[in-house]
Amino acid sequence: MRVLVISRENVLKMLLTIGLLATSFIYMLSGGLQQSQAARTALIKAAQGEEVVALCIDVMWEDDQTPDILSLLQQREVEATFFVTGYWADGNRTLLRDIARSDMTIGNLSSSYLRMPGMSDEQVRTELEGCSRAVMAVCGVQTAIFRAPYEQYDERLLAQAQALAYDVAPSDIAVDTKSARSQAGLRRLLAQVQPGDILSLRSDLPDAAQTLATILDELADMGYRVVSAEQIIQSRADRAPHTDGPTAL
Repeated sequence: MRVLVISRENVLKMLLTIGLLATSFIYMLSGGLQQSQAARTALIKAAQGEEVVALCIDVMWEDDQTPDILSLLQQREVEATFFVTGYWADGNRTLLRDIARSDMTIGNLSSSYLRMPGMSDEQVRTELEGCSRAVMAVCGVQTAIFRAPYEQYDERLLAQAQALAYDVAPSDIAVDTKSARSQAGLRRLLAQVQPGDILSLRSDLPDAAQTLATILDELADMGYRVVSAEQIIQSRADRAPHTDGPTAL
């Protein structure tokens, strides 16, 4: 029988080799775990919706659907901005107070919802200040965000809004009667949404509350999280407002 004799030096070399192999294996395993954890974190972030949009409700004339819209937003824990006219504020005091108490933002949609391009400086100030006074008188809220009626702007209007310390919040995607007529049409419109967009919905659209529910579901499925219009405005302070109106089908 042949006896294999291994010197002490060879034993040490073998042990060193085994140690190096073990260290390499542990390093690779650790790196794999780190990569796996990083991938998992990325998936969690995507699931939570890192991309954000803002949602605004324009309230001009009616009040039949606005309570349902407000209730839905509260149930879904979604923050939205309600742009109201001074005329509406005067006629819907209880509902306006409910909106203010819900911690929703209240924006200025002018006093009487007239087309404002071409107005004089004095006329513009009258429209903005009239709405501001009406809201303040009803619920004690100072409006700080402005959207022009019919989404129409000119340089004079923008300058006066700035002079009155308003942030301007034109919508990028406007849900209108045509797009809200069917879920397919609504999905086509929402497919155009990009991160940082402001979406607007008129409260006087047919089935506005149900349309809003569909919008919230679609945005969630697309991975978007709804934030306040103020956050969007702050993130794009250097972005010029649309002068030709928002996207609509």
